[in-house]
Amino acid sequence: MEQDETRINAKVRLAGPMHRFQMDEQIAALQSEEAYRKGNLNQKALVHEKSLRVALFVFHAGNRLPDHTAPGPISVQVLRGRILFTTDEGAREEMAAGDILSLAGGITHSVEALEDSAMLLTLGT
Repeated sequence: MEQDETRINAKVRLAGPMHRFQMDEQIAALQSEEAYRKGNLNQKALVHEKSLRVALFVFHAGNRLPDHTAPGPISVQVLRGRILFTTDEGAREEMAAGDILSLAGGITHSVEALEDSAMLLTLGT
């Protein structure tokens, strides 16, 4: 399945003062894309403003976001499945659908999907 026009033309999709998203539809769309069908995690920016970014991630069990650092505070909300959120400071949080975690900026962290999962990431700057 090819990416739809709104996925390809992000500037148009992200323009404007207000956006509304239906998460089940967004998750299904990401899971239908080639990257996910090939076994990789997939993600899509939903909001990309100067001081706020929101991205949706879909994972197969075992997919991983390797160690990285965000410049500002983040929140992670698990929408489906289970993930393991780990920091370089030794924190290990197993999270399930409905859980939300916040983390200060500048802390190295990683995410591993323990089962097929969907996660919403919010980054403030």
